[in-house]
Amino acid sequence: MRFGERIAMPDGVSLSATLVLPYPDPGPVPVILTLTPYSADRYYPLATRFARAGYAAAIVEVRGRGDSGGIFQPYLNDLDDGEKVIEWLAKQPFSNGSVAMRGGSYTGFLQWGLAARRPPALKTIIPGAPPYFGVDSPTYRGIQIPYRLRWYALVAGRQRNGNLNADSAYWQGLYAELARGEVALADLDDAAGIKSPYWEQSFQRDYVLRLAELNPTSEQLGNLTIPVLSITGMHDGAQLGTLTHYQRALTHSTDPQHLYQVIGPWNHSGVSNRQGAMGGLEFPAASIEPADWHLAWFDWILRDGPRPTFLKERVTYYVLGDDRWAGRDTVDGAPGSLILYPSSPRGEAAESGHLTAEVAERSTGEDCWRYDPLEVPIRWGPYFGSLAGGKDHLLNDPLPTQLAGRGLLYESRPLERSHVIAGRPTLSVSLTADVRDTDLAVVLYELRSDGTSVLLASDMLRARHRHGFLEPPALLVPGEETRYEFEMTWIGKRLATGSRLRLMLTSPGISYLFHRNRNSGGDVALEKVADSRVATICLTTGAAGTALHLPLEAE
Repeated sequence: MRFGERIAMPDGVSLSATLVLPYPDPGPVPVILTLTPYSADRYYPLATRFARAGYAAAIVEVRGRGDSGGIFQPYLNDLDDGEKVIEWLAKQPFSNGSVAMRGGSYTGFLQWGLAARRPPALKTIIPGAPPYFGVDSPTYRGIQIPYRLRWYALVAGRQRNGNLNADSAYWQGLYAELARGEVALADLDDAAGIKSPYWEQSFQRDYVLRLAELNPTSEQLGNLTIPVLSITGMHDGAQLGTLTHYQRALTHSTDPQHLYQVIGPWNHSGVSNRQGAMGGLEFPAASIEPADWHLAWFDWILRDGPRPTFLKERVTYYVLGDDRWAGRDTVDGAPGSLILYPSSPRGEAAESGHLTAEVAERSTGEDCWRYDPLEVPIRWGPYFGSLAGGKDHLLNDPLPTQLAGRGLLYESRPLERSHVIAGRPTLSVSLTADVRDTDLAVVLYELRSDGTSVLLASDMLRARHRHGFLEPPALLVPGEETRYEFEMTWIGKRLATGSRLRLMLTSPGISYLFHRNRNSGGDVALEKVADSRVATICLTTGAAGTALHLPLEAE
């Protein structure tokens, strides 16, 4: 083990590297690099695992973090520095000139960015759960997530502030103050006592556009030739970013045989750590040690070993309920589909509407809900997992039975036979609002015959950013019908015979875990109580209205 090795950057800053080498023969061998803003010590056990398997492991702390010099600016310097790190590692006596990368979240993004630059020594990457700027980071389809301030607290200073980050009671108290309008979003870091130069920037469009310049371009992804093993989870908060990277690489590559995607049943943590159960559901066949899969991949790519047995096809995904892995060639394009249409007979409460296989024969109508940003906020949100719903958060979400006019609910008839959903359900919907901006969320559930429900998939967006955060914002015209497209999170799940599907539309701002849009159409970062407007949001049903598309496995 070689601790505190220095890697010099062209501007004189040096980065700290912890090297763990195979013993007694230190090489030359391939090098596995983890480039991280957290701490070298956090990855030491994994590095020893790689070294015992005959690889050299390098843990390098990014500029301004840990023992590395310079000033930390999230992401902005890391790709330039990363190229120099790869070049340095390839030239060391213990290296055979081949460098591989692995890691999740922040490190996952760096892998895609560095691979796009095509440094000669980089031979393969395993990016897990990376964000994609302007899509799911630093806002999620335009909606600010107060939880991000917890991440800035985690990386404040030079050490990893794990206990501060984990103090949920403290953070939820701050989120509640924000939701009540006692503090503006722009001032939340001051209220937390952690002044961050990046917090206020994170919801300024110019800064996000600067970050988006770090995203690999379509041309770069098309020219990517090294093997990629992309990994995400069905309940991973970075699933959208993960699949955006992968899908764009797949679309633009002239020979995509080197691009692989794994979608497990995990959350964000489960992408990098063993996880065999979550949210009240169990998935024994997915309870794997990620390092085992990483080593199998590296042995295949770097040592001409056998193809890993876990790879089914180009896209490998888990099926909940069957406890099995399956595969196909693309993320999208399921072989089968089911289309359902929301409807509710006139005079019937919208919260008891129906999902039917045929468009309602009645003329086009409207179902409406009301979102008041002055209402007492609740604790809810599929995006947040156990932070919102406790240890059984995927089972029996209480909100659908407690909407009380704060959303719409539609249920299908009992399924006459079992189906396997495998993909991203999509919802095309026409909505009318009487305000200039608001936030929207859709959630899909399986309502089982015993009365229990399982959360399947979800999506959300801010209305002014319905065309994408990187496009100019477009405020609503009050009273004008507007079309929205929701592409929910990937789900692989067997639906039992007799189960019903439940679709919910609501306003994420009812929960203090989301930034509360006050519907004024103004600068959401500065809004407080006085800016609040009550929104009435109406869904158009009938032939010109809404359609829910479900991707199905072939039976």
